[in-house]
Amino acid sequence: MPELSERVILRNNRTYTTSYRYNVLSYGDFHQPFEIIETGDDNVKRTTTRTFEYEFTPFITGKVSLETVSVDPVGDGDSTFEKRWTYDHDTGFTLSATIHGITTTFAPDAQGQGNVGSSRTGNGHTTTFTYDRGLVRDIITPKHTTSRTINGDEMVPGATTSTAYWYDADTWRAAKGDGATATFYLRDVQGALLTEWRIPSDNASTTRDYIYAGSRLLVEIVAPGPALGAHQVPHP
Repeated sequence: MPELSERVILRNNRTYTTSYRYNVLSYGDFHQPFEIIETGDDNVKRTTTRTFEYEFTPFITGKVSLETVSVDPVGDGDSTFEKRWTYDHDTGFTLSATIHGITTTFAPDAQGQGNVGSSRTGNGHTTTFTYDRGLVRDIITPKHTTSRTINGDEMVPGATTSTAYWYDADTWRAAKGDGATATFYLRDVQGALLTEWRIPSDNASTTRDYIYAGSRLLVEIVAPGPALGAHQVPHP
């Protein structure tokens, strides 16, 4: 099957080229490039190199175990960045991720459906997760716990951290309130966000207007508003 070898983008009279290389010795890693080279008119080149891991008990078409990103020419600081992952070969579950030298380990939840039950960061802090209907219900950190109620339509109406969410009939988020700040969202008929109105109780309100060309966001306009005061905040 043919594989994508190059993509060229011309924008504002500048050319950006991305080239892809595949490892023929491992059947192209199932159409996953092992090397991605990105170049532009400014002669800066970024190269991403990947190593794939196989021999999982379930049929998994290769998971990235090592990824390095290098930049040429070299600027200030290190020009090469590395990420590593380890996996449980019996299930395919990700056991650890080492991003730029900092390792986070993961353990599956008790149900064994592939969800992360807990994560432990490089500083030794553990965060535990519980799930309901495939969504995160509880997030338990060493400092605080956030619990959500999941509706039957898989919406999140509220949380014990006093943050509540409201949705319109098309399941788009219409408002959010946490007792100190209210945020309202105005969308077009396709669901694209047009205006976001954020009203804190102790500062001036802020509106963000979004202008699109088709589906592409062109401009974001931020405008300050008056401070309404805590008793005037129209929380949902």
